[in-house]
Amino acid sequence: LPTEEQLSTRQIEDRFLQALGRANLMYLMNQDGYVGPSAALELGYAIGWNKPIYALEPLDYEAMEIDDLSMRQVLANIVTVLPPENVASHFAGSLRNP
Repeated sequence: LPTEEQLSTRQIEDRFLQALGRANLMYLMNQDGYVGPSAALELGYAIGWNKPIYALEPLDYEAMEIDDLSMRQVLANIVTVLPPENVASHFAGSLRNP
């Protein structure tokens, strides 16, 4: 973004993590299931803060180099795959029916 041109990569990531800490949920735009290093860090941060996590597509565990089946199962239970237009209603429903 133009407002971030003078910032270091670390400063940009710190700003994003601060915003994620204030957010109600995380939406992962993982085209083709891909989750790169920055998104993986953000995913872990969201898990640590117990944020609901939504994703565009199922996670690509091979590309993420996650061989542990129990870790795959944990992530599959944490990440809800939904198109962006369905997230608000799903999230609102989860607040009504925890």
